[in-house]
Amino acid sequence: MLTLQGSNHRVRSLAYAPDGAVLASGDGPVIRIWDPISGKEQAAVPSRQRVIHALTFAPDGMLLATAGSNRVVILWFLKDPLPRVVLHGHTVPVAGLAFSPDGRFLISVGGQSARGREASGEALVWDIESGRHVHSLRLRGHQFLDVAWAPDGHRVALATDRGLMIFWSPFTPPHNLRIEQLPTLTERLLVNNAAGEPIHLEGQLGFVVLVNDPLALAYAPDGHVMAMANAKTVGLWDMVSGTAVRNLRGHRDRIEAVAYSPEGRFLASAGLDGCVCLWETAGWSEVACHDWGIGRVYCVAFSPGGMTIAAGGDREIVIWDVDER
Repeated sequence: MLTLQGSNHRVRSLAYAPDGAVLASGDGPVIRIWDPISGKEQAAVPSRQRVIHALTFAPDGMLLATAGSNRVVILWFLKDPLPRVVLHGHTVPVAGLAFSPDGRFLISVGGQSARGREASGEALVWDIESGRHVHSLRLRGHQFLDVAWAPDGHRVALATDRGLMIFWSPFTPPHNLRIEQLPTLTERLLVNNAAGEPIHLEGQLGFVVLVNDPLALAYAPDGHVMAMANAKTVGLWDMVSGTAVRNLRGHRDRIEAVAYSPEGRFLASAGLDGCVCLWETAGWSEVACHDWGIGRVYCVAFSPGGMTIAAGGDREIVIWDVDER
């Protein structure tokens, strides 16, 4: 196990470069670039954001996208301390990011709930070449907390703060949606009991599924199973049949992050109990659960080769071998 020290804030986000050469972390307002083999910090770059909530690499590794509390998305060249593009368009803080599998598009999601005002959520799809947002989904009464892009590139999954998962096809017209009202609580329960019966969202077909607390999402590499951080459990959803598979129990506090290994053999979950649990997807058995003493754990990521795992906690990052028990 390797400990990366030097962070001054909670490490809320982590991402390996696609070639595995570096690990990026969001440390308050600072982007830190690490050598994941030696554990040495290679760079510390002010992000121009008060708090980095999310960061992710483009599939080709040329760009790093960051987003946070100041309502902008920034695209960086990895070896350049100056931002390449600052993307303006959000009216709320940004909580999640995901590149399309082909790297041509980036989706950013977020939300805000001010005192005395109804919550609102935004999802914007950006064309990387032009730097313009080309599709949007705005949702009244909900905030978007996380997003995952399906491996086939056709659909995205979004989690809201009121227990809904929305599956959206942004490339199917109309390209800009504003949803003023979703089903009531009773209707949501009926949708859930019907195993995710499809409903129409202004002409687009989406699934609205009731879960307890869908804070984080991850698609399996083959796209067949969605993993959801659902309060203290990991909920598994079969994307082929549209039915719930099972709940994985092992955490004692809220789960903050989930991630699949690149080949899909393992799923990792990280939570506020300080633990990172490792699940084998063949039978969904827990094969390890580590508490590395870094406090609460907010993010987790597999290396591109799938041999190591990184997790970020209260001012520290740890990296360890998948086979370590």
